[in-house]
Amino acid sequence: MRTRIAVLLVATLFAACREPSQAPSGPSEPSPSSTSLEGAPSDPSASGERSAQDVARAALENFAFPPIHGTVLYEGEEADLVYEIWVQDPAIRVEATLGGETVAWISDGERSSIEEPHLHAGVLFLVDPRQDFLYSCSGPTVLGSMLILDRSATGLGCTGGSNAEYRFDDLSGLVLGGRDAEGIPWRFTELEFDPIFPPDAFDLGAA
Repeated sequence: MRTRIAVLLVATLFAACREPSQAPSGPSEPSPSSTSLEGAPSDPSASGERSAQDVARAALENFAFPPIHGTVLYEGEEADLVYEIWVQDPAIRVEATLGGETVAWISDGERSSIEEPHLHAGVLFLVDPRQDFLYSCSGPTVLGSMLILDRSATGLGCTGGSNAEYRFDDLSGLVLGGRDAEGIPWRFTELEFDPIFPPDAFDLGAA
């Protein structure tokens, strides 16, 4: 499974090494964490008001990685992967836990703490709409409006043989959850915008 994820998500390297973009002050929407983990429909009629192209355009054109701290659960075929991530673009820290073992990857936008960051940072490829969605989703369809962690999100499903789904946060454009191309679900289980970062969060020597 690790090899499959590594090959699929090799483009994560671009997310770590791209030029810094101007980060927004952060969405000031509802509480960033909640006990609700799965998306629940909030307004079924809302899905008809925006086309899939409108949703995709807003997510791709207006996205600048907001400062965040969160935990992502990837429900793999063999075992669950848990990622804890900190982002203050272009700096990124990811701690991946599998089978009780945690491996940290830190990048300051130019340097990386490990030689093969895509092995541990594949989650960034999913949450950044410019990455996975841009490369793998053709002919998207609107799945509807939903609430994820108390945040309004719009779901898009892919066609053309892909089982991928994306649930875009309506304010930030961040992908809050969905399914990969093989239909395996993943989601943020905790998410905080504009967090207070630990002093050594992006210290390469702390990996």
